[in-house]
Amino acid sequence: MNKWSVHVENFGKIKKADIEVAPLTLFLGDNNSGKSYIMTLIYGLLNIRLHYDNYNLCKDSREYAECESILKSKLRLIEVGANQSFELTEEEMHKYEDLLNCILEVNIDKFVLQLFNKRISIDKLSVHFEDDNRFPLFVDYDWFEGHYLIIFPYEEDGSTRLASGYNLQDKSNKEVLSCFICHILETLLQNDFSNGIRENVMYLPTARTGFLLTYKSIVGQAIHDKFNIQSQEKNLLTRPVGDFLYVLSSMSVENEEEGFADIIDFIQREMLHGKISVSDLPSHDIFYQPDDSEKTLPMYLSSGVVTELTPLVMLFKYCNIETLLIEEPEISLHPELQWKMAKLVIRLVNHGVPVFVTTHSDLIIQHINNMLKLSKVREKKEDVTISGYEDVDLINEEQVKVYQFNTTADNKTEIENISCSDYGFEMMTFYNTLKQLSDEIDEIEGYMEEE
Repeated sequence: MNKWSVHVENFGKIKKADIEVAPLTLFLGDNNSGKSYIMTLIYGLLNIRLHYDNYNLCKDSREYAECESILKSKLRLIEVGANQSFELTEEEMHKYEDLLNCILEVNIDKFVLQLFNKRISIDKLSVHFEDDNRFPLFVDYDWFEGHYLIIFPYEEDGSTRLASGYNLQDKSNKEVLSCFICHILETLLQNDFSNGIRENVMYLPTARTGFLLTYKSIVGQAIHDKFNIQSQEKNLLTRPVGDFLYVLSSMSVENEEEGFADIIDFIQREMLHGKISVSDLPSHDIFYQPDDSEKTLPMYLSSGVVTELTPLVMLFKYCNIETLLIEEPEISLHPELQWKMAKLVIRLVNHGVPVFVTTHSDLIIQHINNMLKLSKVREKKEDVTISGYEDVDLINEEQVKVYQFNTTADNKTEIENISCSDYGFEMMTFYNTLKQLSDEIDEIEGYMEEE
């Protein structure tokens, strides 16, 4: 997986943060410490559309001129009718990194406003790509009638993940070159997370039950307001929440995705103990059928566990999810189900779906630590098995990044990168609270013994 990190300074109440994305990225810490802010920011970078959202591309800058020169040199290598693959060198990749950060600096207020529908203070936002990242491309010139160029991220097995094509009568055409430059910048960020479709990067907010039960009314009201002649000031949703509601209201349920059958089966069999179904058009109402019953229940009569987990089933059943960002997946879950949720998260990662999680659950963290330790044991003793766990349930420390959000005395947030020891990730945010509770129990029991 190609890696990059995002750097922010004075973002809301966050003093400073350096977050490296990973197959599994965990955000822990106090309530109201900025975890959702950071995750929303990453969601924005995974969905940014530099050209189509009309950002200032810094075309008069040295950084843009250098990237344009690199692209022209690549295109000159392509002969009419020829197919060719090439890579950005490490130096070239960092030239594009410089341009991306120039664009982010110039457009920082617009970028944040589009994400949060609110002006939030932020002094700095930048991205850094690791030196050993690979960015292979495949170029097909004169692919169709006339001069037509398509550029892909190109995998070693010959497969492609993202395609973009433009009429290129003149290789010096500034607008076409601009499109390609934007395409390369976006792909550097998104190549291991999506195929360029916003709906494939899904953010599940904390209020999943409320949104699931009311999304039709919310979307209907939004449409009414959009076309209302009278301009009104309203409290808007953040873009991740708006995108989540849009996907719920517009997903096609006629055709099921085949790639996540094992994930859906795990959720329904191990966690829901029942099945989720959707009625025919026009209503597309959602129902839950318990395993021990022939009757189905509408969502408003189903338990909180069902309404919290149903969006996951729906998304993996009817959408091609490639990256998942989920806030507090433990909501409404009994400790046993929190344990299984951690198992589900690891299975998603091993399925090739990067997962970003905010959580307050020490059970989820403990299970991840257990699987990290079991993975280390299995590396040394391949015959070691624990009932109920397969290879797909294991995870290694290279796949995980953990960040703890600590609130300081001045009500600001400092973000700490938690390193992995032989015992896994030690989460002081949980340990300190559990230790305080344990001390309280000992003190009370001491008074009881005195009596």
